[in-house]
Amino acid sequence: MNDAPVEANLRRFLSSPGLPPHVLKQLAGLGELVEYPAGATVFEEGMEFERLSIVVSGQVALSMRTAADGGTQILTIGAGDVLGWSPLLGGLRMTATATTLEPCQLLMFEVAQLRTLFESDFEIGYHFMTHVARALMQRLVATRLQLLDSGRV
Repeated sequence: MNDAPVEANLRRFLSSPGLPPHVLKQLAGLGELVEYPAGATVFEEGMEFERLSIVVSGQVALSMRTAADGGTQILTIGAGDVLGWSPLLGGLRMTATATTLEPCQLLMFEVAQLRTLFESDFEIGYHFMTHVARALMQRLVATRLQLLDSGRV
């Protein structure tokens, strides 16, 4: 299997100063580029989904069920954003529904394979989890700003 496209996208999105080449190689061996057409559901709120993704191209809407209308879009994410991080952090079920707004390419990883790699090589786990933590920080700020814009707070 040719890991070059996966590795190139990892290099693009895991831009960390001093990121060792072996970290990229190990992660690239686990990643898979997956194409989704516009309007596709990547996962649904409440379902078990054991994959973590980095959005390579396109936009994905995240929505949550509400009592009032059945579902509300809470955020739109795009290139470089992490999607489906809950299973990596121990969440058993997805907390939102992810739907592609346009054709998308996702760099997907099986969470069980990532955990095994991180347990055997803490350096790789550190670099990857640092990226996930930064992504979650940005997601929290974006959600807060969206709440302020909507007048809900």
